[in-house]
Amino acid sequence: MNRIPVLVIDEDKSAVDILVHSLRSNCSDFDVVASSTSVDEIEGLLDFYRPHIVFIDFRLAKKIHFNQSERNEFLFETVVLIKSDDLLVNNFFGLHYIKKPFRSDELIEITLRLKNKFLFYFTEQSNTLITKENDLRLMLPDTLGFKLVNIDDLVRCEADGCYTKFYFNNGKRMIISKPLSNFIDQLPRDVFCRVHSKHLVNLNFVQEYIKGRGGKIRLQDDTHIDVSERKKKEFIEKLKKIAYSLS
Repeated sequence: MNRIPVLVIDEDKSAVDILVHSLRSNCSDFDVVASSTSVDEIEGLLDFYRPHIVFIDFRLAKKIHFNQSERNEFLFETVVLIKSDDLLVNNFFGLHYIKKPFRSDELIEITLRLKNKFLFYFTEQSNTLITKENDLRLMLPDTLGFKLVNIDDLVRCEADGCYTKFYFNNGKRMIISKPLSNFIDQLPRDVFCRVHSKHLVNLNFVQEYIKGRGGKIRLQDDTHIDVSERKKKEFIEKLKKIAYSLS
């Protein structure tokens, strides 16, 4: 595998210089292709360099997500640079982050995890969905490696820019730094339905459909999800195939 292209963005120039120096000194598999302190340069740098990893200050991270959701032409991992633990990091699994001031051992640890993740994607991409003892299981990356989750336990997926939030029937959730479109073909089409541009739901957890122009569905956890008018027909047809209908 070639060296992994990296982009570093932070409004604090000293933080940029320290991180770039640390990456070049300690992480030979990573190639810092560019760095910037300007939020206005983010979109141009992404388009030009197509990095696999973006180190970015927490305050600027939403800018990256917005641009990524507009294009979705290429994927990258995001490492959030924070001064202290943040609610966004603690509320979900799967986000990469590193604290300021940077420590070499922490930087080496996170870059090693990312390197291993890219090695896996380049060599084993076809194994994202696997079968074990008649159960379909999805392999999802997290900060320590990968988690195997049972498809039957997955209630829904929700798009959040270039991230996807996974919600499970035990109340747990994960956030993965890849767009929802990346998982559409990985999940069984007879069970999962994309009812909205932001929502992919497991039809086995649908409790109620509320009529409307597109309508709404209520899931077992009492979550209400909008159904887009364009997706309504497909949703009803799929639901009838797995549930006895009196209509």
